[in-house]
Amino acid sequence: MIILIFLIIVIGGPLLISFIVFKIIKKYYPNKALMIGLVVFVIPYVIVAIMIYIDSLPQDDFYTEEFQTITELELPKSAYFKFKKATYPDFHGEYMSAAAISVNKNDFKKLLSEVKNSKKLMEYQDTGSKPYDWIKAQTGDQNYVFFASSNKGNDYHFIGFCKDEKTIIIHLVKW
Repeated sequence: MIILIFLIIVIGGPLLISFIVFKIIKKYYPNKALMIGLVVFVIPYVIVAIMIYIDSLPQDDFYTEEFQTITELELPKSAYFKFKKATYPDFHGEYMSAAAISVNKNDFKKLLSEVKNSKKLMEYQDTGSKPYDWIKAQTGDQNYVFFASSNKGNDYHFIGFCKDEKTIIIHLVKW
């Protein structure tokens, strides 16, 4: 029932608005009504499609929060996300995410030292997932200078510092 209501709103709403606008245009511009009406009819669907696409892709602030969740540290100002990938949450809120973060060498060494001295990430296992495997492939399957992980509740946290001394890979799995 909820899906039916959703479909009526998503499909019927723009259709109704387009029809009303088409009638108004036809009244004032009878020769151009069909062309303008088609444009008016297509625009709401293009806008909805763009919004769905944008909303389905997490933005940088999502991955910044993931970094803070994994490390309990602030992301340095020099950081930018080279690659990022996440699965869409299922009905239980379970998802997987991974990102390759590029930082300058000083921030790399500082973060490496802080993570090594941290008590949060104590296990040393590297568990894969589709987003993580994709990120690893995009970064050239680099070996790690250091990596650490933890299982907090049902969540898996991972951080790896690549040998190029500028790339950090984070991986979070929420179960």
